[in-house]
Amino acid sequence: MLDQVSTKVAIACQGGGSQTAFTAGVLSRILRDPGLDRDFELVAIGGTSGGAICSALAWYGLLAGSDGPGRRGDVAADLLRTFWQRNSAHDPWDMMVLNPFVVGMHRLVDAGVLPATAPVKGVQGQFRARLEGLLNGLIRFDDLPELLRAHPRHPTLMCSAVDAVTGEFVVFEEACPDPDWRRERWDAHPAAVSVKTVLASAAVPPLMPAIRIDKGVGHDPQFGEYWDAAFAHNPPIWHLVDRDYSMRPDELWVIQIDPELDPDVPTAPCHVVARRFELSSNLSMAAELHWIRQINQWIAQGVLPKEDFKPIDVARIQMSKPLARRLDLASSVDRDPAFLRGLIADGDQQAKAFLAERHDLKSEWWEPNLPHRYHPVVSTTWPARP
Repeated sequence: MLDQVSTKVAIACQGGGSQTAFTAGVLSRILRDPGLDRDFELVAIGGTSGGAICSALAWYGLLAGSDGPGRRGDVAADLLRTFWQRNSAHDPWDMMVLNPFVVGMHRLVDAGVLPATAPVKGVQGQFRARLEGLLNGLIRFDDLPELLRAHPRHPTLMCSAVDAVTGEFVVFEEACPDPDWRRERWDAHPAAVSVKTVLASAAVPPLMPAIRIDKGVGHDPQFGEYWDAAFAHNPPIWHLVDRDYSMRPDELWVIQIDPELDPDVPTAPCHVVARRFELSSNLSMAAELHWIRQINQWIAQGVLPKEDFKPIDVARIQMSKPLARRLDLASSVDRDPAFLRGLIADGDQQAKAFLAERHDLKSEWWEPNLPHRYHPVVSTTWPARP
């Protein structure tokens, strides 16, 4: 059936902590859509931080569900919802004391009432252990090598991170701990996989310590200390589209957490802090999307040959405006069950609306295919020197 699918799609998931429960809602709706594997083929999925976690769960669910009796998209969607249910504050102490305390402290720091400080000693390790336990409870990393070999026509997973020591920004493909490994063809698979590749993308300082990963080969260990790459690959768009021609997407769907527009000029300290974070978070994404538009223009002008390059249509799926206006920066650590369910429901509705209008490239979901301002005039003569 996949050979009959004409449209290849890559999905890029922006980071945002707890707010990426919205991403889980979007992905769940897309993965359950009847058009998956019939109308469109998912060839790559990746993200940063919470977006990387959602991408990894969706990716594994599609692999694990390939041999089951049901639809593999349903398996992936169920994994996403199970993660956010387990990640929520569901015991009385967490719901009534711990989670409100953490969110409240963040709001006081954002408002400038309290200074920003590192967590109490031991809290970083507990946060990492909890997240690692959640991932290992849902993704069987020991089974991944066999699954990858058994299902070569699966989407490529990409999780972005940054080496805290060298400053090198990396993308881990297919959960491979070697940041230099690339999946260059459909049947390629890594020699090893590790949960640390997903943890590295979610290691937001100072909440989590840097994740140490052995990226060496054989008996020559080479360690990297990795943090979340929110300021460089949020999400890793360039890597998602820089593939072999047969694996390159026709469409890129960006699940965006941080809004570009703000209806008001922020003046309160907490609003200023939140807006600065949103702008810096969107910076790398805007640059990489501009790069795609520039490539599209060069293809249209004949500068790049169509047999080697293909234009890519870009769509953005964002939160509904009423929900986005209610969120503040501290909500990125809020694990209140009702709050997370609301984000998931909004993601589901936004994805439903997008899928209904997906074939209308003039709808509000789609980006302009070419740069807005740069329209060179072709001339065969040079102006005279002054």
